[in-house]
Amino acid sequence: MMRLGYVFAAMLLLVVCVTSTHATIIAPYSQTFEEGTTLAQAGFSLHDASDGSVAISGGVLTFTRTGATPIMLGGHIKDTNDNHLTHFIVEFDFQITSGTRMSMMMSDYGNGGTYVRMTARTDTGRIAAHAGNFSNNWDGSQLTHIKVEVDLANQWWSGWVNGVQGVNEGSLGGNGTDPLVIKDFRFQMDNNGSFILDNLTVTEVPEPASMVLMGLGGLLLARRRASCMDNHMAD
Repeated sequence: MMRLGYVFAAMLLLVVCVTSTHATIIAPYSQTFEEGTTLAQAGFSLHDASDGSVAISGGVLTFTRTGATPIMLGGHIKDTNDNHLTHFIVEFDFQITSGTRMSMMMSDYGNGGTYVRMTARTDTGRIAAHAGNFSNNWDGSQLTHIKVEVDLANQWWSGWVNGVQGVNEGSLGGNGTDPLVIKDFRFQMDNNGSFILDNLTVTEVPEPASMVLMGLGGLLLARRRASCMDNHMAD
């Protein structure tokens, strides 16, 4: 029995070690990359930095690639109940400081299904979904604010660049076989160079039914407070 107990404990430790390598971004999420923040605290895991580095310094996250090996910084995106998000908004500021190209991807990684991708170069940039809808071009070497809204239930998404909507309710049809789901969120430098990242937020958008319940809850709370005040004045 003791030997079985040791085996079970070893298996449990292995599971903990394996699962702990995958960082998770929990919405509502807001990260300004203040000095002293670690990648794990920011909700990210770094994959293969042998040809570059990712560091938080000076109030921004700096991503640098110096060789042939791709470097990926990513994490799972979920809500506080450990569920994958179905309707959410991602916003961040970035700037390519050297090199020519970087990208951000939200996808069902490894499944070949749903994805939304933002690709920027020093001369042009675009936001694309699985169905191939693109935003207007912009200069990735300038400080740029990106906003992407994804609604998996209604199979659409929109993208904004510096407050200008480049994609209005683009199709998010997937590949026709896999379910519409987004699990992973990641950044990468596509060739040698570097970019900075700041003010990253992930916000879940409440569905209409949830908003109605929240409104009813607020109304009941207001009525209860009013009732308590009336009773207090009567005393």
